[in-house]
Amino acid sequence: MERINAQFHLEKNGYANHAEWKEDWQASRNNQFYVLGSKDETTGCQGCTITECETGFVLRLRLPDSLITDNKHISIPIELAYGSEAVRQALKNKQAISYRFMCDEKGWRVFISTDAIQKSSMTHKEYGAIGVDVNEHHLAVTETDRFGNPINSLSIPLSTYGKSSDQSKAIIGDAVKMLMDFVHGKQKPVVLELLDFRTKKANLEGQSAKRARQLSSFAYHHILSVIKARCFDSGIECIDVNPAYTSVIGKCKFMNRYGLSSHQAAACSIARRGLRLSERPNRHDSLASSLPAWNRNEHVLSFWRKVATSKTVHVALSLLSNPQSSGARKPAIVMQARNDMAGKPCHVSQKNCSSGEILA
Repeated sequence: MERINAQFHLEKNGYANHAEWKEDWQASRNNQFYVLGSKDETTGCQGCTITECETGFVLRLRLPDSLITDNKHISIPIELAYGSEAVRQALKNKQAISYRFMCDEKGWRVFISTDAIQKSSMTHKEYGAIGVDVNEHHLAVTETDRFGNPINSLSIPLSTYGKSSDQSKAIIGDAVKMLMDFVHGKQKPVVLELLDFRTKKANLEGQSAKRARQLSSFAYHHILSVIKARCFDSGIECIDVNPAYTSVIGKCKFMNRYGLSSHQAAACSIARRGLRLSERPNRHDSLASSLPAWNRNEHVLSFWRKVATSKTVHVALSLLSNPQSSGARKPAIVMQARNDMAGKPCHVSQKNCSSGEILA
């Protein structure tokens, strides 16, 4: 858009007349071409093939009929500054290889693209899973054992509200790096839930101005794509699960019991769903329907849908989350935070105590 708008301000953009701008415009549009690859073609592409030689690689490019004089093909020797092993692996695996030729003031350059090969998986569900709940201001992470019991939790700061596009990318990159530092070495898959914020962003008219700004700046899908890309590079399995009622399940079953925050409890529910563990309510739970009202043939999510829409349950949850009003013994959270470096995640260990007790 910047180049096309330059025709309306010729002198300001260094053009003597409109013809000079048009010549520059056409040159910018004709300075590159793309050759699409296909895995069922020889060496991954029909229009351009690559072979290895002693000094590097040689490209064999098919010319258009209008430019043919003696031969249909021309050979172009090239040297790759990086990525040679990826090209060799693509030729070995008979993958599609595509080429983009671009001309600039220095001459012609060629960009070679192919599918990356994922490392062999280093994770096993038998060890447990790591659930990640993506929120507007942080990543809530909970690690579980193979039985689905939470054993470690942390919160990673991640707020892109009011930031530019480049700043948001940098913040997301730093947060995902902290997540991968936590995941590495545990040999457990990462479990994510897939939420659709496009509909919510399309219906911002009924939201408050502050809420609309927060939701529009929430780069949810970009965060997921970066997490998946880093997992792909590290050979860590990344599992997508249905997001239905993970927050409700976390609050009812794990938040008070294990001393987790609501988001960390949701991350625990996400990890358990990645392990394909059941979330049926405890029969002794006061929130569960008593027999024979409980229909054993219904899907378990139908129960949690009733919980999410029941006003009685919401009242019960508010009482459970307020130990001063109920007088019940609640598990407290012992926060072991490192304050020496800003932006570091806070690791959480659980220890049960009465409300009002001080843990040394």
